[in-house]
Amino acid sequence: MKFRYKLITLIILTATTANTSAAQQKPTTTITPAQSANVASQKGEPSTAQAQSDSTDSNSHVDDNSIQPKDRPPESGLGLQVAPPQVVYPASQQIVEETLTDLESLQLTPEQSNRLKEINLERSRQKSSPYISPPNPVTRTLLVNLNAGVTPPTIRLATGQLSTIVFSDMNGQAWNINRVSINCVQFNSALGCEKEKGTEQTNIITIEPKQPTAYGNITVTLNGLSTPVIFILTSGQKDVDMRVDAKLTGHNPDAEQSISLTGMPSIDSEMTSFLDGVPPKSAKRLKVTGLDDVEAWAYNDAMYVRANANAQYPAYISAGRSTTGMSIYKYAQTYSNVTFTTGGRAVTVSIENSDTASSDK
Repeated sequence: MKFRYKLITLIILTATTANTSAAQQKPTTTITPAQSANVASQKGEPSTAQAQSDSTDSNSHVDDNSIQPKDRPPESGLGLQVAPPQVVYPASQQIVEETLTDLESLQLTPEQSNRLKEINLERSRQKSSPYISPPNPVTRTLLVNLNAGVTPPTIRLATGQLSTIVFSDMNGQAWNINRVSINCVQFNSALGCEKEKGTEQTNIITIEPKQPTAYGNITVTLNGLSTPVIFILTSGQKDVDMRVDAKLTGHNPDAEQSISLTGMPSIDSEMTSFLDGVPPKSAKRLKVTGLDDVEAWAYNDAMYVRANANAQYPAYISAGRSTTGMSIYKYAQTYSNVTFTTGGRAVTVSIENSDTASSDK
């Protein structure tokens, strides 16, 4: 029995091997579309071309296995259950610390702060004045000549600075202002543009230009003086008149006669330079002893003495006084002694040539 079973198994294996070899050796037959159509017509089935046409016309399903992996679209993940995102808020202390750290990183160093201040200051300086260089401030005494044919004096102004005009007579007494006329479009003046009724009278007027290069004039009428005082106003000059002591001749109704200098002659333009303490370059300074704040010069065969006191002896030929009380006296010749009264007492000063004083020493 065992031998018979083995023999049957061997016969089956031999037959299977023979069939496989025959199948491998069978030639492949190529069928053309026309032959396929004939065979199909004989069998009553649609041809391959017709089947392909029907497949093209209809929305046939494409086998996913025929698409390469690189040509497949990415998976959307729709339908999958995804866990909701969890928002984790930082602690309040952490937020505060991070904010403080950011603020500290934005802080300027002391050197940077100082540099920023310097830049701001420089910009402020440039904006504070419309001029390239600030004008030189000047205070001076001005003799006003009201005669016809004389050019009115000029007052030099500057934007951002107040120029003051003080009116007085030759004795230095205040001469009050009655009325002021000025172009308020180009200039600003408290008396001319903003004067209120009932304002107390004064002998001082302040003027400020509204434009860096303003030009015009001002007319001032003084009490008891029929002729108006006219000044030309200009701005943008190298110098600016901070204060101008305008001195006029004539009767001043506001003067106190008890302290006026009786018989005082008129003052000339040269004397105003000595009165301001700025004598001509050719004037020679003299040495004065015996009283403070007394100066003397020799100029053009005359002697000029500047003092804050009243000269008594010898007689002077011309004199003038500013509104500050400073006086200038002109003598026909050089004297070695001059007597003044100050503080209710008489004081005699000694005047000598500075060269002689140096040689004596």
